[in-house]
Amino acid sequence: IGEFIVVDDALVSEADVRTNFFVRASDVGESRAQSIVRNLCEMNPDVHGQAVVKAPADFADLSNVSLVIACAQPDKTVRALGERCWSANIPMITASNAGFIAEIRSAVREHTIVESHGKVWPDLRVMAPFAELRAYADSFDLGALDSTDLAH
Repeated sequence: IGEFIVVDDALVSEADVRTNFFVRASDVGESRAQSIVRNLCEMNPDVHGQAVVKAPADFADLSNVSLVIACAQPDKTVRALGERCWSANIPMITASNAGFIAEIRSAVREHTIVESHGKVWPDLRVMAPFAELRAYADSFDLGALDSTDLAH
């Protein structure tokens, strides 16, 4: 990722400090979008981050966006944003959690993947083994092996 945008109109709260890895206690009362961008950019100075202090539901400029990730957003916001992303053919991932239970959804239009490698790999199965190989293979009683020995 070379660039990212965080869209959020909330201020960092005490609850955010306990649940959001990308904010610090010293960020309480500041713009959550700006705090997250600042702390994410510290991890990789080659990445450019932009904070948009606006409600995610009101963010309309998807012109330079290649992926949308919506975290812990109300269903109404996710649906509206999802419709805009679908119309613009932009993949969208949503994530939310409650304690140890999490939900991740993706919405992406169908796209074709073409296998461009024309090389055909040889079939290494031995369909007609020579006599010595057959005798060697038959010398093992596979039915007598436990699952661990059979797997190895």
